[in-house]
Amino acid sequence: MSEPFIFVNTYAIKEGMTDKYRGSSEAVSDMVRSEQPQILYFGFFINEEGTEATTIQVHPDPDSMLRHMKLAEKHIEKSADVLDFTKMEISIYGTPNEAVLEKMRQLSGTGVPIKIKTPTSAVNRLQTVPA
Repeated sequence: MSEPFIFVNTYAIKEGMTDKYRGSSEAVSDMVRSEQPQILYFGFFINEEGTEATTIQVHPDPDSMLRHMKLAEKHIEKSADVLDFTKMEISIYGTPNEAVLEKMRQLSGTGVPIKIKTPTSAVNRLQTVPA
């Protein structure tokens, strides 16, 4: 079993857009549910004030993340009216390939920091789902 690829993205929700964010996040979750069985975990989290959100994704490998970004591209582009991308942070836990990093840069825009943390030690009991 290869190491999982974990993606954590935190971003600001524009003022007055919390309900619209909730609706669009549900649409993305529906897409993941129906079209991406390889994803091990996919969740949206929002703070109590409705001003900041975090997406957490656990993929079996970096290629799964690349497939997800390609499918989610239209949702990401539409979210510009709801999210403030200037206040975004991306953290990767695992070893990304260059295709994943390039797609991430393309979708997030310039200036968004991407923190990469590679594993040093782990106990991995995640069961992978066939793609």
